Amino acid sequence: MTISKWKNSVSGDWSVAADWDTGLAPNGSSAVVTIAAGETYLVTIGASESYTVQSLTVTDAGALSVAGTLTLTGAGSSSLNAATIASGGTVLGTGSLSGSVIDNGVLRAAGGTLTSIAALTGSGQLQIGGNSTLDITGAISLNTVFLGSSSQLKLETPISYSGTISAWQSTDLVDVAGLVVASTSLSADGKTLTASNALGSTATLHLATSYAGHTFTAVSDLTGGSNLGVLGVNYSVGSATWPTRTISWSFATSNLAADSGRSATFSSFVDTVNQSAAATAITNALTAWATPAGITLQQVTDGAAADLRIGWGNLTGLSGLLSDTSLNASGGTLLADTIIRLADPAIAGFSLNGSLV
Repeated sequence: MTISKWKNSVSGDWSVAADWDTGLAPNGSSAVVTIAAGETYLVTIGASESYTVQSLTVTDAGALSVAGTLTLTGAGSSSLNAATIASGGTVLGTGSLSGSVIDNGVLRAAGGTLTSIAALTGSGQLQIGGNSTLDITGAISLNTVFLGSSSQLKLETPISYSGTISAWQSTDLVDVAGLVVASTSLSADGKTLTASNALGSTATLHLATSYAGHTFTAVSDLTGGSNLGVLGVNYSVGSATWPTRTISWSFATSNLAADSGRSATFSSFVDTVNQSAAATAITNALTAWATPAGITLQQVTDGAAADLRIGWGNLTGLSGLLSDTSLNASGGTLLADTIIRLADPAIAGFSLNGSLV
């Protein structure tokens, strides 16, 4: 263990060796650092600088500003009093953090558990690395981003957390401490998750993107709270499902040889130049279908790899239908080259005005 103290009573950069009582700028997994003085000054870790410490104690308001990177190894507890993580700066690692932190950059749990009972404010971000846990307490509005798999956000006071949660995957957990969850519900837009116990107490989580169609699970965290998880979603057409949230589509340009045995073939193809109003209406209709379900659409060049292929069809024998769908599925799973045919205006005898409902 190497104990280092800032000895100067004026502001300076962490890298200046002469300002430390050891004559060296502290940097290492065994460094125990104290920044304390009887007057206000500022110690700065510059944007291009990176330091590692075992623990850090800051006892004066505004005495530390991190514009570069500061890594906490987690072997000790750190106490910060009004330290600032500047825009572009990062404090990351494991261990226990207390005091008051203005986070205008990134505070990240990395390599284990980072427990913060500090008052966290600012315009920055909280992040959780893979196989890591961020444990936070209090009224916090900073947004949280999951960066890797098997990560956990633990909310000691879930009712007081108002930030948004991003990139929550099936291997990640959100622990709502003190709430034995009996049920969950998702808002219509898929961006607000409400977890409730049997007595009606709730915790509300705000999601950065839509999770419409997803299923959320709740299991005991064994300490009086619940771990919330999210399951992947299958998107259905008829009795078959897509196993992914991202679906490719194309305006068909030909009848593929592989489709020769299918009953649904295209009579003609959407001319995206001369029938641009119709093409726009079709695109808008797809978006209106996909958005509420949280589906991401990717328009691609036509071919057998496109999940959805759209074109005109002769539907005169289908009792007035304006469209039909021919699924390409195996064992209940949708494959590429599902065909959507819209009534061919040249056959049906109607004009195109750019409206599609």
